[in-house]
Amino acid sequence: MASYYRSEYYCSVCKIINKRKKCPHCGNTKTDGRGTWGVRFRTVENNVNINKNISGLSTKAEAEQKMYKYIEQNKNLTEKDIVIFPTINDVFYTILERKKQTTKESSWSEYELRYIDRIKPMFGDKIINELNLEELKNWQTELDKYSYNYKTKIKSILNNILNYSKEKYNTQNLLLELPKFKKIAVKQEMSIWTEIEFVQFINSVEDLMYKCMFSTLYLCGLRKGELIALKIKDLDLANQTLKIDKTFSRVSYKNKLGKTCSKYLLGTPKSINGYRTILLPENLTKLLKEYMDYKILNKKHSENDYLFGGDDFVKYTTLDNHFKKYIKLSGVKKIRMHDLRHSHVSLVINKHIVSDKYANAMHLVMIIAKRIGDAPEQIFKVYGHLFPNQQESIMDSINIVI
Repeated sequence: MASYYRSEYYCSVCKIINKRKKCPHCGNTKTDGRGTWGVRFRTVENNVNINKNISGLSTKAEAEQKMYKYIEQNKNLTEKDIVIFPTINDVFYTILERKKQTTKESSWSEYELRYIDRIKPMFGDKIINELNLEELKNWQTELDKYSYNYKTKIKSILNNILNYSKEKYNTQNLLLELPKFKKIAVKQEMSIWTEIEFVQFINSVEDLMYKCMFSTLYLCGLRKGELIALKIKDLDLANQTLKIDKTFSRVSYKNKLGKTCSKYLLGTPKSINGYRTILLPENLTKLLKEYMDYKILNKKHSENDYLFGGDDFVKYTTLDNHFKKYIKLSGVKKIRMHDLRHSHVSLVINKHIVSDKYANAMHLVMIIAKRIGDAPEQIFKVYGHLFPNQQESIMDSINIVI
C-alpha cells in the first residue's frame, strides 16, 4: 500500500482550485470531486532508500495506476519496498487510541482538545516526512504568547507524534533542533484564609446546603470534584466519617460544529491516595446533621442521591457563583475555591504546632496526606513552608527513613 492524498481541492463556492481543503478566500470546507490527487511511497533504487512522489493526477484510481506502472517499470521493486507515510493526523489518532486504553477520559479528552486547537489547524493534513524546520519555528513562535506550562504541554504532543514516526518510519524529529521554552520563575504566594477569615465568610452564608458544602471543603480539605460527587450513603453521622471513593471532572471537547463544549465525568479519585475515609470534626457533624434532618423532613432523602443536590449534583459553575457571591457579602479577601483545601492544611498545621501535639513533624505530614488524599512528599513540597521551626525535625525523620 501507499499514501494517497489530495494535492489540490476545488472550492464549490469560489469555483477555484486551492492547495488546502479550507478555501483561503471564503472559508468553505465543502469540496466536490474535482481537484488533483497524488501518491507517496518510500522505495529502494540501486540499494538507496528514496521517497517517491507522483502528483497532479485526476483521481485516486489514476494515482494508484501510476504507482503500479512505476513498480512494473522497475522490476527490482516489491510491495515490501513501499513504505506508507501517514499524516500528522493519522499518527496522532493512533497515539490517542492507545491513551484511551490506559488513561481516564478526562485526561485523553484534554489531550485531544489541545491537539485540535493548536496543532491540527497547521499540521493535521501534513505528510509526516514533509515537515520542515522553518514551519516548526513559526509554529513555536506562535505558542510564545501562552503560559509556559500550556505551551510546553502542546509542544509535548507534537513531540510524541514525531517520536512515534521516528521509531516506526525512520523519520526525523525536527523539534529537537528547536530551543526549549524559557521558564520565567514567578514566585506566587499561596492564598489561604485564616480561621477568623473563614468564620467571617461562613457567617454570611444563609443557605444551609452551601454552608455545609463550604464548611466541608474547609474542614476536610476535599477537592471540589470529590465534594459534588458525594452520595448520602457516603456520610456516616453515627461514626462521624465521610467516605471518598469517586470524583467529578469537567472536560472540554469539540462538537460536530467545531464548538468547544464541556461535560462532567464521574470517575475514580485522582490517585490511589484519593480513596479514603476521613473523620469529621464535631462542629461539622452537627451542621451536616441539621442539613440531613432538613432533607428528611422535606422528603428529599434517598441513599443513592447526591449529598448536595439530590438526584442531580451541583455543577461547578453554580458552586463557583455562590462562592463569589458570599465572598462579596462577607468582605473577606478573594481566593479560589481550591484554596479552601490549602486553608484546611494550614489550619491543621497551625493548630497542631501551637498545641505541640506532634513533636515529630513528619508524623503530622503523614496524617495530613492521608486526610486530604495526597502523597506525603507532595504535602512537604506544597506546604513545607508552613512548618515554622519544624524543618530540622522533618529532615531528621527523612534521614531516619533512608
